[in-house]
Amino acid sequence: MQEPAAPFVPAVPSPPARELPAWEVFRYMRRTIIPTWPRAAYEEMVLRRRLFGIDTLIVNEPGLVRHVLTTNAANYKRPVRTRRPLRPALGNGVLLADGTDWRRQRRMLAPLFTPQHVGRLLTHFMAAGNDLLHSLGDGCFNLSDLLQKAAVDAICRALFSLSAEGARATGLPGLLQEFLKGVGRIRVWDVLARSDGDFAWFMRDRFAFAGRWRQAVDAVITARRDLPQEAVGRDLLQLLLDARDPEDGSRLTEEEILDQVATLLAAGFETTAQAMFWTLYLLSFDRAAQDGIRAELDAFPPGQVSELADLGRWPALRRAFLEALRLYPTVPFIARAACGPDRLGDIAIDRGAIVFVCPWTIHRHRRFWDAPDAFIPARWIGREEQTGNHFLPFGAGPRICLGAAFAQAEAMILLGTLLSHFEVSLDDDRPVLPEAVLTTRPSIEPWFRLHPLDSGSKGLRPLVEVQEAKPPAGVRGSAPAP
Repeated sequence: MQEPAAPFVPAVPSPPARELPAWEVFRYMRRTIIPTWPRAAYEEMVLRRRLFGIDTLIVNEPGLVRHVLTTNAANYKRPVRTRRPLRPALGNGVLLADGTDWRRQRRMLAPLFTPQHVGRLLTHFMAAGNDLLHSLGDGCFNLSDLLQKAAVDAICRALFSLSAEGARATGLPGLLQEFLKGVGRIRVWDVLARSDGDFAWFMRDRFAFAGRWRQAVDAVITARRDLPQEAVGRDLLQLLLDARDPEDGSRLTEEEILDQVATLLAAGFETTAQAMFWTLYLLSFDRAAQDGIRAELDAFPPGQVSELADLGRWPALRRAFLEALRLYPTVPFIARAACGPDRLGDIAIDRGAIVFVCPWTIHRHRRFWDAPDAFIPARWIGREEQTGNHFLPFGAGPRICLGAAFAQAEAMILLGTLLSHFEVSLDDDRPVLPEAVLTTRPSIEPWFRLHPLDSGSKGLRPLVEVQEAKPPAGVRGSAPAP
């Protein structure tokens, strides 16, 4: 009898045996924070040190995670070092707002992301999936780039009822890439700053970007609002315009609508695109998992999806997606600054202490997971709905991601559409390592080979208007064995 194949263990930076000195942490921070977490971060419940003169803790223990993010969440706020890079794109939207502003925004936005409303957006995701298909064929492709374009397409359709061509014409995709690869990265001055306005002379490019970004978003909102109601569906922008505070009946102001739309665009597209990339990357090394997913898609093709509950017909795809989120959480760390003194178990902390809840270390922690570094979708059988405090792909507590159901539905439909038509394998010999600053991105954008499936197979349809992408010279190679 043939032995089952060993599970795939993707490459990651080796954790240092000891905590790095501050100067070395500085050296890594602009590009990736993962190599700064020592081996003990994957083995201990709490790590504590002084870093840049600040009491800093990494908290893995589920009860303490719950205390920081849920039970005593009012005592912890997003620190300056993580607010500053995000502010140019997100403004004072629900992700960055605090206090009464945040509570009001959260009350008004939560109804927009109920299963009922997300279900009405499925047609937008399916249209984005079809556009993705029409950009593919038999050949090698930069799936990271294509998935980012598909995610922008999906969110612009859901937000503004815009087609893919309309989304590109707005200039928003280019501005989002500019933000993620430039002004949105954490800098040394963000770490040293004690307020949002410190070292302002080093943020001129951020101020310039914020002006261009908000002008572009405002132009799209204005154009969409000028359309006759019968020309658009009930998209998210319409829900925002109609939203009322359940406590006092007030509406969102024009500035608040701009902030929420900017937040949904900037925070939503990148996280979903990266989650889809890592899912396909992992599946490219596991042919058996792909075959199991494809059997589900043959039995219930993406084109038959009509409501959110239909996505439950693809449990193997969901398990692969959850395992990708475990190995590559899109938000690798959640940082909180203590507003006042507190106790974390036996540890007393003072005001100003920085507490890190790191999905990256928790998801790979030796005490929580068997074979924590291996890709094993089957570990989710019977626990697909598990959240808990040792699986935090969307955060936890009152500030858990509002768009979690939206992002999961979008990813499931786009992945299902692609995998129902193609077998995916990696066609690139370069190492792909995770880099984590604000999100978990690949160190390179590798090339994948797509093998079209028989168009006569059950549930599949022939492709039309296919254009093959051409990889750069020297990149093509044989796909690694799964």
